[in-house]
Amino acid sequence: MATSFEKMTLNQRIQAVNIDCMRHPQFALLAGVICMGRSEVVEGIPTAGTDGKHKKYGHRINNIAMDFVVNALIEEMDPDFKFVERPTDSLCIDRKYFGMSYVQVLKDLLKNAKEGGGGAGGDGEGEPLDEHEMSPDDGSIEDREKLGKEIDDANRQGELMSRKLRGEGKGGRDVFGHAQDRQTNWRDALQDFITAICQGDENSRFCPPNKRLLASGFVMPSHFTESVGDIVIACDTSGSMHSYYPVVFGEIARVCNNVKPDSVRILWWDTSVDGDQSFKPHEYENIAKLMKPVGGGGTTVSCVADYVDQHKIVAKAIIYLTDGYIESDYRVPNMPVLFGVVDNEDFVPHTGKVLRITP
Repeated sequence: MATSFEKMTLNQRIQAVNIDCMRHPQFALLAGVICMGRSEVVEGIPTAGTDGKHKKYGHRINNIAMDFVVNALIEEMDPDFKFVERPTDSLCIDRKYFGMSYVQVLKDLLKNAKEGGGGAGGDGEGEPLDEHEMSPDDGSIEDREKLGKEIDDANRQGELMSRKLRGEGKGGRDVFGHAQDRQTNWRDALQDFITAICQGDENSRFCPPNKRLLASGFVMPSHFTESVGDIVIACDTSGSMHSYYPVVFGEIARVCNNVKPDSVRILWWDTSVDGDQSFKPHEYENIAKLMKPVGGGGTTVSCVADYVDQHKIVAKAIIYLTDGYIESDYRVPNMPVLFGVVDNEDFVPHTGKVLRITP
């Protein structure tokens, strides 16, 4: 293995190490960030550097503080050194900084420097091995917000991959993407929810009777409403959702084509609602083809309720399609709610019903 590694070019070595990290149950948390931007070998950088997106291989006190924090996180993830190893004795590592934030470490280093302690130390010799490129004046506000969304989305992708590699949760998909068996067929449950919502219960009739009670010998009226109403579908645009769009919207199109709600309104959201599409009955069959996702990265589910209130949207129900990695303190519109959740067995909504979706 070592011989093969030595025969690789520098760029190939970087790719190989990245792949090793993405296959590791713990370090797969970094998989999404690893895949962001460029990873390249360049001249002029002694070791490595990053601007938060692009990686280059090849302010002093700030750099040291950041290295102490990052190196501590790495060794906390693999304390027995079964996967990682210290590249040099001059590494910035000190166990007293384990669990501390960058600001806390920086304050301590500054304090030590004033007292003549040199500002570094610990288990290693305190020499930074990389650069942290910080250029607050570079790029527009929009570019920085876009990068923030990309990083947030990458972190969530890494969390999903890490969970799969660790084998946590049941149902969903395994590391190879194969669907595992579930007791509930999400397609049937989705159809039952939409059908029940659209039928309503404002009026009663004996023809046809209530089918659920016929088996018990009771003839009771069934319920219906004259106005079918609208359905809102609020779709999370983070990267983990994209592969599910054709499957889920194909099923929604089939159900709506039979039930015929007055309209289906799709809201595309991340930290805000970035897209709003409305479909009428004659378009239901082609919803999966006509949908235009807008946004990506970041998930603030409360933005949907804000949008519904702001635009005075009235509907029979709202269906959220998400991976469930949302803020803990959130709100939803005042209407029946169904969460269609992918790849997240731990998500439990504090309002509405939840449906676990598999491919």
